[in-house]
Amino acid sequence: MKTETVQVSIPAELAEFVRQDMNVGAYGNWSEYVRDLLRRRREERIARDLSFLAEAVKNAPIEDPGQAFYDRAAALQKQIRREKKRF
Repeated sequence: MKTETVQVSIPAELAEFVRQDMNVGAYGNWSEYVRDLLRRRREERIARDLSFLAEAVKNAPIEDPGQAFYDRAAALQKQIRREKKRF
């Protein structure tokens, strides 16, 4: 897998928090720590998306539900996108 190097500035208290995690053996270095956080965030997003899809399909009628259904689905998608942008 191709990798990229990025530089991140964080407050001293967060840096100390990471060092404490590394000292107890949770992570070997900063890169492992950040990669784990990113993977967890990605997994959370996937879980939310799957939950949305499951909820959308759960009560979907067999025949064409009409425009109100499609309007509600579009509104939910916009809401989820707005929530994702906050993170």
